[in-house]
Amino acid sequence: MLVQSLTRSVHLRHWADVRRILFGWVASLVVWFGLLITFIFYACELFVGGGMWQQLIFAWIFCVFQRFVVNEPVLILAAKGFPILFASEFFANFCGETIVNLLDLSVQAITSCFAFMTKP
Repeated sequence: MLVQSLTRSVHLRHWADVRRILFGWVASLVVWFGLLITFIFYACELFVGGGMWQQLIFAWIFCVFQRFVVNEPVLILAAKGFPILFASEFFANFCGETIVNLLDLSVQAITSCFAFMTKP
C-alpha cells in the first residue's frame, strides 16, 4: 500500500513510481473531464434544442434503481453470502460468474417485457 504513495515515493526518490502514480492521476482526470464535457454538450443539446428531457430523467432514475436496488445486493449476496453459506471454493467460483450472468439476463428480460407492455 505504501509503494503507491506519492509522498513516500518522492521522499525516497523512486522516480519511476512517481511517474506511474502521476500518470494514473492525470489519465483519470483527463477521462473525467472528457466525460464531463460530453455530458455538458449532450445536456445543452437536450435542454436547449427542445429534446425530450423527461425520458432522460426517467432513464437515469431507472438506471439508479437497477444498479443500487437490484444489481448490487444480489451481487453481494452471490459473491459473499452463498460461499459462506455453503463453504466451498467451487461454489464461490460457480456463484460469482453464473449469478452475474443470470442477473444480467434477468434484468434484460424484465426490461424488454416492460418495454413491450408500454408500447402503444
